[in-house]
Amino acid sequence: NNTNKIAPDCQEPPLPDDVPIPQINSQSEPGTDASSETRLSASEYKNLFKRQFRKTQACRFFNSTGCHKGEDCEFAHGVFELQSTPDLRKTSICKKWLRGCCPDTDENCAYAH
Repeated sequence: NNTNKIAPDCQEPPLPDDVPIPQINSQSEPGTDASSETRLSASEYKNLFKRQFRKTQACRFFNSTGCHKGEDCEFAHGVFELQSTPDLRKTSICKKWLRGCCPDTDENCAYAH
């Protein structure tokens, strides 16, 4: 009986869409539960994603034709505005690990175990 054996076929169906995503509520009062499970709408998720990558690449228009967006531009207008790309490793749970078929160790997998 080998219960730790990796499943031979890891092409199982994906997790259902109704699995709640835990979100940290940064506006909660001290002493309250800040890790309530909530759902992000598609637009909220997109905005969160965009904010994480704001100013991590140079604006392709700034030096050539000029950028008409100014301060509202999502891209850097020079090296002084350039931000480092966020490290998003281990920020999502490994779906293969949840199914018991991730061949990687916790240290080697890009996702959280």
